[in-house]
Amino acid sequence: MYGWLRRFAHDHPIRHRLAADLLVVAAALIAAGASVIYVAGLVGWPAALLCSLPPALALFWRRRAPFTVLGISVLAMLVEWGLAVPVNGAQTALLISLYTIARHEPVRSGRIALGVCLALVALASTRMPYQSLGNAFLQALFVIVVWVLATNIALRHSYLQALEERAARLERERDAAVHAATLTERTRIAREMHDVVAHHVSVMVVQAEGATWAIDTAPGQARAAVTTIAETGRSTLTELRRLLGVLRDGGSESVSPQPEFADIVALVDQFRLSGLDVQGGAVPDAGGIPESVQLAVYRVIEEGLTNALKHGGAGVRVNVGVDMLFSTGEIQVEVATAGAAEGAEPASGKKIGAEATPTAVPGTGHSPVPGTGHGPIPGTGHGLIGIRERAALFDGRTEIGPTPDGGFLVRAWFPVGAS
Repeated sequence: MYGWLRRFAHDHPIRHRLAADLLVVAAALIAAGASVIYVAGLVGWPAALLCSLPPALALFWRRRAPFTVLGISVLAMLVEWGLAVPVNGAQTALLISLYTIARHEPVRSGRIALGVCLALVALASTRMPYQSLGNAFLQALFVIVVWVLATNIALRHSYLQALEERAARLERERDAAVHAATLTERTRIAREMHDVVAHHVSVMVVQAEGATWAIDTAPGQARAAVTTIAETGRSTLTELRRLLGVLRDGGSESVSPQPEFADIVALVDQFRLSGLDVQGGAVPDAGGIPESVQLAVYRVIEEGLTNALKHGGAGVRVNVGVDMLFSTGEIQVEVATAGAAEGAEPASGKKIGAEATPTAVPGTGHSPVPGTGHGPIPGTGHGLIGIRERAALFDGRTEIGPTPDGGFLVRAWFPVGAS
C-alpha cells in the first residue's frame, strides 16, 4: 500500500498534492464540526463556526501561503480566548500550518512559526480559566514534537534530493568522461591510421607513377619501383595488423613493437629510395628515452618526409636532424625541406617556368627517378595537426610552417622525461 502511494506521488505529483490537501481540509473540518457541536450550546452557533470553519478551510492554501494560514489560526484562537471556550478547529489548523512551514519553508521560518505557537501556549495558560500548568506543558511538548518531526522530514528529504542530484551529476560527469575518452581514443586511432597509411601509400603512389613512366624507357628502374611498392605494401600490412591487434578486444595475437630510434635510419633510407635527397638522419643514443617519445619522434620524421615527397617530389633536398638538448632536457627533431631557390624540384617534375623533364636522384648519375611524371599528391593537413597533437601530449612544442626560401620546416621538441 505504501509503495503504491509512493509510486502515485512520483508519477502524479500535482494530483498527489491536491489529494493530500483535500484530506487535510476534510480532517480539519471533521475536528471543527465536532468542536462546533460541543461548544454551540455554550456560545451559540455563529461564534462556534467563526472560531472553527475559517482556519479549517484556509488549510487548502497551506502550501501557497502557510504564514497566512498560521495568521488565520492565530486570529481564530484569539477569538476563542475572547469567548473563553476551547475550539479544537483553530488548534488543529495551527498545528498543521506549523508542520507545513517547518516541512517546506526555510529553517528560519520554521523556528519563527515554532516561537509563535509556543507563545500562544504560554499566553493561553494565563488567559484561559480551564488551562492548567500541566496542560500548557503537554501542549508545548506536542508543538515541539510536531516541529521536530516536520524538520527531520524536511532534512531527510533534502538529503535524499542532494543524493539524487549528486548521482545525476556523477552520471553526467561519467558520460562526459566516457565521451571525452571516446573522442581521445578516436583521435589517437585516426592519428595512428594516418601515420601508417599516408606515409606508405604516398611512397607507393610515387613509385607507381614512376614505374608507369619508366616501364618502356628504363625497365630496370620500373622493376625496382615495383619491388619498392611490394615492400612498402608488406610494411603497410604489418603496421595495420599491429594497430588492429592493439585495438582488438581480447586479441591473443602478438603484435610487432612500435617504431623507435633504431628504425629511423631504415625510414630515411626508404625515402631516399623513393627519390628524396635526404641529408642527415643520425639519431642520438636511445638510452633513457621513453619508447613513447621515440615513437613520437619517428612519426614526426615520417610525416615531414611524407609531406616533402607529396608536395616537393623526387629530388627535393630534405635535412633531417634529431638532437639531444641537454640545456633544456629536450629532444629536438627537425625536418627541413629545401625551397625552389635551392633547386628543389616540384612533384610535377619541372621547375617553375621550365619544361617538364624527368629528375634524377642527386649524386647517383642514374636516369630519371620513377614517380616524377605527375602532379603533387593532395593532402588534408591532418598530418601536421597530428604532429601538434603528439607534441601537446608530451607537453612539448612545435614550429611548423614555410621558410623564407620557399621550403617548409617541421620542428618539434619533446621533454626527455615525458611518457
